[in-house]
Amino acid sequence: MKCVIIEDNPFTRMTLKSALEKMGNEVIGEADSIVSASEILKNTDPEVILLDLILPDGNGISLLKFIDKSKKIIAITAVDQDLVDEELNKNGVNCILRKPFSYDELKKVLESL
Repeated sequence: MKCVIIEDNPFTRMTLKSALEKMGNEVIGEADSIVSASEILKNTDPEVILLDLILPDGNGISLLKFIDKSKKIIAITAVDQDLVDEELNKNGVNCILRKPFSYDELKKVLESL
């Protein structure tokens, strides 16, 4: 699958990219902010978007209204609150991956899409 990673932590971004590629996916874009994510999403056509919720220039949830609902979206967050989960589900998120996550957890989430 063609993937875009939106994650401000360089280590987490590198870990995600490595794991995705090891599973046979192609990472076609990486972003570390709302601004860079907006630009990448305009210029690429991912099948899957991995979206961190807390970014330096805003909340990842605000980016959801600009993402094509045909895309598969995996929210990546350390936040475990029912209200946040509800908001994510209302805005088209397919799966929620909680930090810290393992390779196997990421693989299971991708297989569920």
